[in-house]
Amino acid sequence: MEKNIENLINEFFNNNNDIVTRGKYLILIANKISEQEFNIRNKYMKKFLNKIDLLSQSLIENASEELMDIYLEKEAENKYLSTVLNTDIYLTVGMFDYLNHMIFIGNNITENFIEQSNSNILTLEKMNEILNFLYENYKKFHDFCPFECSFINYVNKSYNSLSYYFGKFNPEDYGYNFFFFNVKNDISPIYVFLHEIGHYIHINITKGKLNINKKILEKIKKTGFSKLVSANNDIQKEVFADILAMGIMYDSPYEEYDPFVDITKEDKKEFKKLVNEILK
Repeated sequence: MEKNIENLINEFFNNNNDIVTRGKYLILIANKISEQEFNIRNKYMKKFLNKIDLLSQSLIENASEELMDIYLEKEAENKYLSTVLNTDIYLTVGMFDYLNHMIFIGNNITENFIEQSNSNILTLEKMNEILNFLYENYKKFHDFCPFECSFINYVNKSYNSLSYYFGKFNPEDYGYNFFFFNVKNDISPIYVFLHEIGHYIHINITKGKLNINKKILEKIKKTGFSKLVSANNDIQKEVFADILAMGIMYDSPYEEYDPFVDITKEDKKEFKKLVNEILK
């Protein structure tokens, strides 16, 4: 039985396996560890967590200077796995909740990740072009925390993109990770990127609190988004990211990628003013 668990762990960390197969192994590992007596359970939990830490460290060490914060193909998949299974989660929730978390992540991958031949994912060239535009036009963007981007060439049935952040907010070393998937064909990956940039702006201007101050809410209240004031925090965060994305796209080289065709130009002008106030 112990050999079986060790083999499963080795297969999960085997780069020759695709991410969906690794998701299946993750579920098996969690279930097998859960079934063991205390000492054996601890032994293999520690072995798994140690390998997660080694995987995280290897990604840092193997990054080239040119692409230090960009992960592609297998490295992107490893970055995703090492982030969603970060050992800090274990330290926060304990063994049994972490094992349940492993099963949750494994199910999420096996049920939602779909390989697709036609690619609709943001290119590095386009990402760098947009970032240059932001740095050139918005002074405060230079003061924000560094971030990492991973491009995972799978469609995710639940999300087009994800962001994760770790630790107490510190602009110099705050852990902020973007994950971009192969976007569904009716959506522009440029808009998806700018939506995540909206979250990134939000977390920086609030120093990790992700609240929206009353002054900003009053400005938004005067637009077609007046109900945002009474929405719950999760909805506020997602809508605010879109508001910032619309403000960036309006009257810019990326205006054609704005999917919100029903939002008035008057509202988008207000969102542009808001972005300028926040970032200039």
